[in-house]
Amino acid sequence: MIRTNLEIYRGDDKTWNLTFRDSTGDSIDITGSTVWLTVKSSISDPDESALIQKQVTTHSNPTQGETQISLLPVDTSDVSVGRYEYDMQLIESSGKITTFMRGVFSISQDITIST
Repeated sequence: MIRTNLEIYRGDDKTWNLTFRDSTGDSIDITGSTVWLTVKSSISDPDESALIQKQVTTHSNPTQGETQISLLPVDTSDVSVGRYEYDMQLIESSGKITTFMRGVFSISQDITIST
């Protein structure tokens, strides 16, 4: 699992490009898999209380393990500026679940708000 912090400005578009590889560096076929991004105020919050939750089932190049998670302005426009907990999970078509990324998800104040 990768531990990394992510930052976005409230109300911005943001896309994370992801590529899944095995321990030898070969691409993992993610056809039929789901990728989740969940952002919560507290790790113990139920999923229904998540501040942001994205589910990706259509991948840019699934046989090569490539996908994207995108946030739209509406996804963060009502979320308070602050630091939150997040994780990303891969749920394979077989049902296997792997948390592959986790850390602090920071939402910073946007300066220009007239757009």
